[in-house]
Amino acid sequence: MKINSISSTSKDFPERLRTIPQVPGRLYIRGEIPEYRFGIAIVGTRKPTTYGRQITSELATRLTEKGALIVSSLAHGIDGIANEATVKAGGTGVAVLANGLDTVYPSTHASLADKKSALDGALFAQTMTMLEIRGAIRALSANRWGL
Repeated sequence: MKINSISSTSKDFPERLRTIPQVPGRLYIRGEIPEYRFGIAIVGTRKPTTYGRQITSELATRLTEKGALIVSSLAHGIDGIANEATVKAGGTGVAVLANGLDTVYPSTHASLADKKSALDGALFAQTMTMLEIRGAIRALSANRWGL
């Protein structure tokens, strides 16, 4: 699937992201940026209780059925449950990844990421590849020593 890149100065950059502290200078996107409408973020623990799993699934399903755009990550637990419920309800949304778009983490959610993209959803990241992140971590580590 094609990965697009947009600058924060682009007219296509999501308007709501322009208002957050520390606006990313660039976004990498796999899939299509969904048309903005009522959006809600669903995030939480990686180890939810049975009740937490149930209520997350019900909430994401009902919000999707009402036309909400669900925003989450693909992490284990609440985030993954919210995405699964959204996809199952035929909805769209955005998954924000902490890593590059070249690697879906956790890897067990790779098929979920594909389904999300197929439903006109998108995956967002601030870096294109994990290599960029590893380089930044090495640079930070070196800076710690004044290098």
